[in-house]
Amino acid sequence: MQIPIPIDDVRTASTTSARTEDRRRNRRVPVSRDVRVRPADSRDGDFEEFRTTQNVSRGALYFLTSLHRYYKGMRLWVAPAHGPSTGSDNWKDLGQVARVDCRPDGQYGVAVALSAASHLATSGAHAGPQPSGKKNREQRNEPRYPFVAQVVVVDERGGARISARISDLSLGGCYVDTLNPFPLGTTVRLRIHKNDQIFDARASTASSHTGSGMGLLFREMTPEQRSTLAGWLDECAAPPKSSPMAPLPAEETEHRDGRDRRLAVKLIRSLVQKGILSQSEAAALIEDSQA
Repeated sequence: MQIPIPIDDVRTASTTSARTEDRRRNRRVPVSRDVRVRPADSRDGDFEEFRTTQNVSRGALYFLTSLHRYYKGMRLWVAPAHGPSTGSDNWKDLGQVARVDCRPDGQYGVAVALSAASHLATSGAHAGPQPSGKKNREQRNEPRYPFVAQVVVVDERGGARISARISDLSLGGCYVDTLNPFPLGTTVRLRIHKNDQIFDARASTASSHTGSGMGLLFREMTPEQRSTLAGWLDECAAPPKSSPMAPLPAEETEHRDGRDRRLAVKLIRSLVQKGILSQSEAAALIEDSQA
């Protein structure tokens, strides 16, 4: 005798099967797409990032970032990186953060589920990783070092010029401290002066934070340019030379301790402005430094 199956069970089985089939169709593909992302809710801040995806599917994408500002459920606007950078009509893809991964290299992996199958994810989704995307990922994974030097940055298209200083450096890029950074995706020419050496190269803005600065991603470099960068970075990575020092008087020690604490507070506030530290993390660090 055949036992009838309840209609609700049939519907449940069909729904589960459909979802499984959707997941099979929407498998992730390692495709590099240059995108811009920004919060859809003003309460999450007013910042914008230029990122390259690690993988995509028909309705989602995944990218890496150094900013500790994303959380599960956060709503984001997503747009092509090389499209127009102004105007609300240019932000066509609305997404929601589905997952944030903390990586061993200090970066964060952000998975974004788009509200509809997006051209950002589907365009070329069956192609393999592009060489330029692979190069960008390698550049982002280069170790960064604190590095202070004067820099001149010129917008190649508009001719606008910024004289500032950089605060960190890697073989892939640098961060320029400036109150008025160039928009994301701007192609620039930069010239870094350090001692008697000059590094002159082309770059593009990978992140832009009004009132704080901008991250620059170096473009193609000659062997001489890479050699100059490598020499500077070797100096940054080298351990400081130790030399015997006489004990300091108590007054001078106290003065230096106070100055170090003030410098630490300034550094922490700078990291908050750049989006590297949250307000709660900064408050905890300042409290520890004054203990």
